[in-house]
Amino acid sequence: MKKGRILGVLLAAAMAFGGVTGAVGTRSVKADGSSNYKFDKQYLLKAGDSGTAKSPAEIFSFGNNGEAELYKVQHTKFHTLNDKEISGTEYASDVMEKHIPRTITIGNASFEEGQATSQGTKKEVTITSVDATNYPSAGYYFYKFQETAGDSAGVTYNTDPYYIRVAVAYNSVTKALEINNVTMFNNAWQKVQGIDNFYSAGKLTVQKIVTGNMANSDDTFDVKVTFTPKAGKKLKSKIAGRIIDTNLGNVTITDGKDEQTATFKVKAGTTVVFTNIPEGVSYKVEETWAKGYDKPAYKVNTQEGTKEVTKEGSEGTIVGGNTDEAIITNNKGTLIDTGVFMNNLPYLLVLIFAAACGVGFVVSKKRR
Repeated sequence: MKKGRILGVLLAAAMAFGGVTGAVGTRSVKADGSSNYKFDKQYLLKAGDSGTAKSPAEIFSFGNNGEAELYKVQHTKFHTLNDKEISGTEYASDVMEKHIPRTITIGNASFEEGQATSQGTKKEVTITSVDATNYPSAGYYFYKFQETAGDSAGVTYNTDPYYIRVAVAYNSVTKALEINNVTMFNNAWQKVQGIDNFYSAGKLTVQKIVTGNMANSDDTFDVKVTFTPKAGKKLKSKIAGRIIDTNLGNVTITDGKDEQTATFKVKAGTTVVFTNIPEGVSYKVEETWAKGYDKPAYKVNTQEGTKEVTKEGSEGTIVGGNTDEAIITNNKGTLIDTGVFMNNLPYLLVLIFAAACGVGFVVSKKRR
């Protein structure tokens, strides 16, 4: 028996005892003879209110245009089982000329809007290995890949390196090579069954306070809130806004991936609640200066400022699972003069004289 076949038998025995338990998934043979394996992709809500946080639709893709590249080989006919691993960073450069398949294909996972939940939604990603007869001998063939980082605000992408090990064994009955199992490892070389991704969102409340002895509690004010994602990110989530006081109408939010703007009216005591704001998104609260009132004063998460000092008082950045608070105060008042007006002086003198007469009458009566 040739040396390659001996190694294949030994490797198959080792796989039978230890390799099969690490298989990624159930194999199904396609018509063209290649084999499909699957790993789990899970989309979870990491932080946020499960009742209002709604993740954007997302397609997670992997590798270089859907391909994992050969990283290293082990236990092949090119070296004995006791040899050190042959490795390289580009197509296992030490064995590039050995006619080893350089890539295997990895599919993608597509999720609909709102499928990132606290329990998680799972999809299967297909690994398509080349036919076993394309390998030069039995052995372990490792392929490296990474998840492609997307640009959705609030979504955490897993860009750590992962490795797929294709275990090729020699079948002593059929006298042919076959794929025994396919196993996935993380960057710490621990066996894993899947890759997780997360979505995080927060809230913002805008409150209106009106002060001053000349203010009217029914006066309305126009407010605008601008939501902006981080550089390189896109706003793909649908931010929702609701006014507690239904008599003031609805919140109008313009759609946009680079910016979303909400406009609405408020009056004394009004609270507006914004939900499903992706983590990392910045916001700016601005109110149109109302005639007769002082310039609006802002307070966001205890930071105060006027309209000219917006960075201190009317801006903030959303943290997943948290609720930011913005308070807008409008004041309209004047100092009421409590002094004596000259046109009332005659009446005041009459009152003083009447009071003096009354006192004199009481004193006189008491003496008698």
